[in-house]
Amino acid sequence: MKSVSEENLIFSDADSIHIEQTDQHVLFYSFDLPSPVEGICGTFKISQLEKFMALSMTGMSWMAPAYGKSCSGVPKQTQFLICKQKNGLYLLLLPLISRKYRFTLQGNSSGKIQIYYDGGLKETKAENRKITAIAAVSGSDPYALVNTLMSETGKQLKTFKLRNKKKKPDFLNCFGWCSWDAFYHEVNAEKILSALDSFKKSKLKPEFMILDDGWQSVSTEEGNRLVSFAANRIKFPDGLGALTRKAKKKYHIKYFGVWHALEGYWNGIVPSDLLPYKFVLARQPKTVAVQQDGSIPIQYICNFVDPADAEKFFDDYHSYLKKQGVDLVKVDNQGAFSSYFIKDYCVRGEAVRAYSFALQRSAEKNFNGRLINCMSNSSDYFFHLKSANLWRNSDDYFPAKPLENQYKHLHHNAKNAFFTSTFCYPDWDMFQSSNTGADFHAASRALSGGPIYVCDKPDSHNFALLETFADINGKLLQPDCPALPTQDILLDDVENEARILKIFNRSKSIGLLGIVNCCNKSEKVLNGTISPQDIYQLEGENFAVYSKQNGTVFTIKKDGKKLVCLPYAHYDILTLSPIKEGLAPIGLEGKYIPPAVFQNIKYHRNALEIELRCGGTILFYADKRPKCVKKDSVEIPFSYSNNLVKVKVHEKKPLTLTIQKK
Repeated sequence: MKSVSEENLIFSDADSIHIEQTDQHVLFYSFDLPSPVEGICGTFKISQLEKFMALSMTGMSWMAPAYGKSCSGVPKQTQFLICKQKNGLYLLLLPLISRKYRFTLQGNSSGKIQIYYDGGLKETKAENRKITAIAAVSGSDPYALVNTLMSETGKQLKTFKLRNKKKKPDFLNCFGWCSWDAFYHEVNAEKILSALDSFKKSKLKPEFMILDDGWQSVSTEEGNRLVSFAANRIKFPDGLGALTRKAKKKYHIKYFGVWHALEGYWNGIVPSDLLPYKFVLARQPKTVAVQQDGSIPIQYICNFVDPADAEKFFDDYHSYLKKQGVDLVKVDNQGAFSSYFIKDYCVRGEAVRAYSFALQRSAEKNFNGRLINCMSNSSDYFFHLKSANLWRNSDDYFPAKPLENQYKHLHHNAKNAFFTSTFCYPDWDMFQSSNTGADFHAASRALSGGPIYVCDKPDSHNFALLETFADINGKLLQPDCPALPTQDILLDDVENEARILKIFNRSKSIGLLGIVNCCNKSEKVLNGTISPQDIYQLEGENFAVYSKQNGTVFTIKKDGKKLVCLPYAHYDILTLSPIKEGLAPIGLEGKYIPPAVFQNIKYHRNALEIELRCGGTILFYADKRPKCVKKDSVEIPFSYSNNLVKVKVHEKKPLTLTIQKK
């Protein structure tokens, strides 16, 4: 891995830069801040720039990819920048945070990139010292680079941990349902139970659920603020505890989740005798003007718990919820806290740190860490994720929007995940199984490696689609890790360029490749190529490639390429399995993640032995018709056509299949 040098990163004011180089060749650049409040602390240019992808804020809460070929095109509020240079190397730039300040990148009209900072108050005293503002690394392998960059940044900041250093939230192994797009604010206990009841005919039933916005006791007269920890008495006359007990006893919900805003409700809390503790409040006394990017600010005077009291607030709230049978929380509106409240009251970095750490500690104590961070794509949140290991990876899924907007959602999730998956499991959001684009939403969620949950209205399910996620026991078939975009389209705008979106994942030694035509500017059909090399570090020399959509298999060499033609709004998931002894395991027919049914794979001379977690229609590639197939040492029937072996077994418990060639 090549370190950053003056050949590819040139600062306009070199005398102001102090460089610290780690053993992994990540460079950290420090600057004097000209103002204690906000400003520009550095300007630089990137020579030999070919193209870039910037992950930048699109408002208070969300982050999305932007693309360009010149430094001036880098958008404001860029939190991560990956550039490809004409020498073939990649350059990754990561603006950081300090205890007080948050740094971002932005292009200027002079063809350079500025380092912008904010977070200070007018009363903040100027500090006569350099503050580390940006980390950089370059080399030929973007996947290794992004992990090295985040690993070394974690050691430098000591405020967050990488995803693979934190426990995976246990409810990610379960299928879920959320009330939001089903009922919005008109939710009540009767509707929740009817929604759960409507899954009774499905083989795949929710094991976790989220009671979203609309359940709380709030005061609209006080500007949408929380007045009590208890549920709304009109909507939930028997209380929240009665609902959780029914959901768990009758519908076998294992993890009952509820939504709340970081501030309690959208504009904070109301001092009330119904709250168990007289929290110290921090008041935001004025309406904030509409922002230039069109985002709508909070319109009411806000009463938020003072950051010094945040730990008490979350622990009291979550302790109460736990007693009601709540097992997880989805915490929303985090971006508004830092964007509007902080600026006139206290130092942004210190306040966000206090809230974020308090929230995570409470979630660990009360819910075993079951926490979905939402509306929190700002860097001062992801740089504080010490124990939380799941966050919403994009703006919302909007079921009423047209197909091109649905594809935007997919595109943003795929590209954001290249960066965000280093520190968290990306949550690609819920979807509706019978709505616009349901098939590609489902396929992308299956590949994503994040949670799989829907927001279906009662009796509005596509059970055939939902059951494609699961085995015959109704348990999810999941890949090994978060999905990532392939290297050949990493810096390409697949919405506006004639390029097929490709995302990859793994199931042990078997590769998974999702391909989607989501280009709104293309002709009706896009041409592209697929290769085993699309899947990072996939081992093998020859591969059997199975198409979920076509139900066919073909072979390809490791360095080979296969032309694919994909109509607009079409997708496929390809399973790439290494061939040994003329055999290759594929997995369960008709499923999004076919090889997830395999628990162990063993090759013998002229034979393939597979340990399965359960039965179904199991697929294998064979270059010739096998001599026999054995189930736990007993020969059973099979079919063979066009190099595909099909074996039907009905056991719901683990079993072993052996494919014998001679």
